[in-house]
Amino acid sequence: GLELALACHGRICSDDEKTRLGLPEVQLGLLPGSGGTQRLPRLIGVSTALDMMLTGKQLRPRQALKAGLVDEVVPQAILLQAAVELALKGRPTSREVPVRERVLAGPLGRHLLFQFVGKQTQRKTQGNYPAVKRIVQV
Repeated sequence: GLELALACHGRICSDDEKTRLGLPEVQLGLLPGSGGTQRLPRLIGVSTALDMMLTGKQLRPRQALKAGLVDEVVPQAILLQAAVELALKGRPTSREVPVRERVLAGPLGRHLLFQFVGKQTQRKTQGNYPAVKRIVQV
């Protein structure tokens, strides 16, 4: 699902109220695959991505747009048309990454964040979700 979309140059999402975007595998004790744990932080920032990856949190279309996960939210009726237009137009313009996220993406920021999140995660899950522990270790 989302892992495939993360590999694309652009992402368009339906505004349907049932639409959710996330990596729910962790709720089943599985590590998200197909590059999801690597691509998601690059796209939306380390802290937001960790929240989604460690909890299985799913975003609604407008939340995904605000987070930078999708480039556009359109009505279901024109979703295919909008996707074709995006494909013909080419790569969407990249968004400005906040300074905080750039610092967290660096080696020191990432180390400190993962150390903090690892302790917090262990406390919350009491070690019952092995995938969560592996995400923080990766």
